[in-house]
Amino acid sequence: MPGWIWILLVIFLLLVLVAGAIYVFRQAKAAIGLLTPLVHRAQTDMDAINRASQQPVGEREPIVLDRSLADVRQDYENAHVRLLQHKNERRARRDAERWPRWRDFGTAQEHTDDPQVRAGRRPEE
Repeated sequence: MPGWIWILLVIFLLLVLVAGAIYVFRQAKAAIGLLTPLVHRAQTDMDAINRASQQPVGEREPIVLDRSLADVRQDYENAHVRLLQHKNERRARRDAERWPRWRDFGTAQEHTDDPQVRAGRRPEE
């Protein structure tokens, strides 16, 4: 093989090596950018846990693991009842808005005088 081909191969190898290094650097920079807020939030959460654990047990707000299972279950049931009430209220409001539109639907004047409509049958077309 001529010597100039070896020079081209070495140049190509160096270009691929530099391109790979640039790629790794950019990916690492992006990963650091994504992980920085996560690490910051984890650290603030851990600081809050440490502050809470340094308070006497009677003064701190109980967390789920400090409470009895019956209390946690009751809170969950109450939250589920509130959710169902909210869904039913929303459904009732939505129905109250929709049904007035349907009450008068298809009751044009030409149909209201028709005896078939008054009898509950469809008018002949």
